[in-house]
Amino acid sequence: MMRCSHPNIVALLEIGDFEHAGMQYAYLIEAFMDGGTLDDRLRAGLLNRGETLALGGDLIAAVGHIAEKDLVHRDFKPANIMYLATGREALVGDFGIVRDLRKTSLTHSYFQAGPGTPFFAAPEQLNNEKALINWRTDQFAIGVTLTIAHFGFHPYQEKDEDAGKIIGRVAGRGGPTAMFMQAAAGDKLPVLMKMVAPWPAGRFRTPNELTGAWSQQKDLN
Repeated sequence: MMRCSHPNIVALLEIGDFEHAGMQYAYLIEAFMDGGTLDDRLRAGLLNRGETLALGGDLIAAVGHIAEKDLVHRDFKPANIMYLATGREALVGDFGIVRDLRKTSLTHSYFQAGPGTPFFAAPEQLNNEKALINWRTDQFAIGVTLTIAHFGFHPYQEKDEDAGKIIGRVAGRGGPTAMFMQAAAGDKLPVLMKMVAPWPAGRFRTPNELTGAWSQQKDLN
């Protein structure tokens, strides 16, 4: 977080340590996000198309900056998307499991799955395919987040299906469901389909490509 400085990323203001009663403690101070999380906002109802386009723009801008730093957030989800009470822009927080691509991975190769929140994780995370993890892993999670925020269901979900089956379909690269594809096409949000492709190579290659494609959706009638 100290390497990042962007209007759509929660600021880390200070980090340090102190001693108390013979014990050493670390602390960090982040900007106070008094507007709650996307999770909180979704309790009041799903986002309309305009709100979804605005949210997507914010998250794509954030992931582009994160990618420039050779970082992968690995935990985009509504609980980690926050707001100031005075603003409408979304900010990404919780960098607790960020992977630094400049350094050796700390996740053991023999682990069945890598770090992340399974319901939002890309197939390469769920299968601990470390060589495939890059910014497009975050792109997948953003696509899932936007789908849930707008439609109320996961892009790999069949009707009335439980989370375990959905996660299994993602891990097995079963692909987005017809229910999702029809919904995305019907609401003129085709970029979501590419964002949640089962293989990274099927997603947008660069953040700039994703930014351009996402912006063009505003002109679809």
